[in-house]
Amino acid sequence: MRITEAARYLGVSINTLKAMSDSGKIICHRTGGGHRRYHKEYMVDKIAYVHDCWLKWIELECDRSKEAHDALRGWLDRRLIEAGVLNGD
Repeated sequence: MRITEAARYLGVSINTLKAMSDSGKIICHRTGGGHRRYHKEYMVDKIAYVHDCWLKWIELECDRSKEAHDALRGWLDRRLIEAGVLNGD
């Protein structure tokens, strides 16, 4: 998948995904023209990594407000359900 699709799938910005790729946290393949491509099956596995990052951010940034914490956690859970990583039950 193209970088825009992969970033949308993971719920991160294109620049964040590029940084994750450059640091080796997410693997991408380059086309002959140098464009990044990501395998969807691989992205399903890596969404757990992004989930963990979001949870850490929620813990660090939202300690002062339970409402903000719950809202962000709900957003993250909905995103993971949409991606098919979590069961919506």
